[in-house]
Amino acid sequence: MQSILKNFYRKFNRNYQHEFLFKKELSYFKDAKRILDLGCGEGVFLTLDKKRIIGVDSNKKSIKLCKEKRLNAIYASVTKLPFDKETFDGVHCSHLIEHLMPKDAHKMLSEVARVIKKDGVLVLSTPILWKGFYNDFTHIKPYTPESILRYLTYGSRDKTLTDIRSKFTKIDFYWRYRPISFPGRIGYLISNYLYQFGFHSWKKDAYTMVLRKE
Repeated sequence: MQSILKNFYRKFNRNYQHEFLFKKELSYFKDAKRILDLGCGEGVFLTLDKKRIIGVDSNKKSIKLCKEKRLNAIYASVTKLPFDKETFDGVHCSHLIEHLMPKDAHKMLSEVARVIKKDGVLVLSTPILWKGFYNDFTHIKPYTPESILRYLTYGSRDKTLTDIRSKFTKIDFYWRYRPISFPGRIGYLISNYLYQFGFHSWKKDAYTMVLRKE
């Protein structure tokens, strides 16, 4: 029985939740010719459309793995992107900003505003302060939707850091939820698989916002 479970785990061991959420995020870029993925990691989002998406990451090991998979990824800092102004039709940023100090998060948003074209789409996902947030040593702080919109949209006051010249309009927003909890590795895999069919807990742990550059 144990060997059967191990074979089952090896065969179906994929992050179905991430794949489902990434495909949903990609749908917002249906009209984009060039898409930039910030903090691309090992290239999960890049594999969804190898021709249109280029990834950026400051982890050399991650970039090496992307190259081995023949994915388009380069080593660079998200606070100083090596691209010209208005290069991309869309920018994807998933679970990255929470790893940055406020000044660096502001620099990244400024760089996004610089490299994205007029009418280009920004899809940004990040966790909120749920009970497991700081279990990740590299999590600096959660950023609320209001804190990000304060710098990217009109009508927001009391900014501590400098204003970002380019402005965006919010076109969509949705919460993301924790998977249903089942014990063990097989249980985790099952809960991860069920997520794509809408079977999840009602505990919010992250959000996704979609903005269009004016």
